[in-house]
Amino acid sequence: ISIVQRYKNIHSDTHQAFLSPSHIKTQRMAQNKTETILSFLENPFLGNIDAIFSTPTATSYNLNTPRVRCWIRIVVVFSLVQLTCRTLLSRFKNHRPKLYLYGGCYVISLVVSALILLRGALLFYAVMDMPPTVQYGGIGALDEVETNQIFHHMVLTNDVFVGYLLFDMTHLVMYFGDYGKMDMVMHHLGFIFCSLVCQYYMVFILPFTWLIMGELSTIFLNLRWLLRQWSWDGT
Repeated sequence: ISIVQRYKNIHSDTHQAFLSPSHIKTQRMAQNKTETILSFLENPFLGNIDAIFSTPTATSYNLNTPRVRCWIRIVVVFSLVQLTCRTLLSRFKNHRPKLYLYGGCYVISLVVSALILLRGALLFYAVMDMPPTVQYGGIGALDEVETNQIFHHMVLTNDVFVGYLLFDMTHLVMYFGDYGKMDMVMHHLGFIFCSLVCQYYMVFILPFTWLIMGELSTIFLNLRWLLRQWSWDGT
């Protein structure tokens, strides 16, 4: 910790001492870009994660008790939505049992994938011009307000991502073999492990952003499943 702190101090002093007019202009452009991205992330459609799930503030990135409570709340909210969907699809219980049982799960996955994809793309754009020490080590600019806000939104995004994976894991266990098999269990466990490690140590910030943008494929997989359940698989 002392080595990291010393590096941050040296990095900050050196950076301020050798700022040229072009560097100042670049800094201002980067700040304007960050402010624009933050305005998108705090949009009511993308940024109400705090209000919906009562997520703890990201001043501390450790996996504390409030953060675990947040994941539990996310699982509960998604479970209630899934049960509501099952009630609405009850008329398909006999002739389309999979749509009745899992339709809500796929709808939730579709919405969450779109949300994570949008936030991931915005966060990727925010950090793509940051120094490698920030992109991979999460250090070097942690004292800057805008960077802290970006990290805050990364933690919020990861909270929803991990919460959804935990929700889906419960259904994989309950309906193992029908809803999903061991490959999906390993997939979820791997992503949960990587997400928690990256969040706890705040490392691999840039890889995290493009990794969650991989949710783009999930959108099409969910649409394909829903179309097949409605017997529209010929389209």
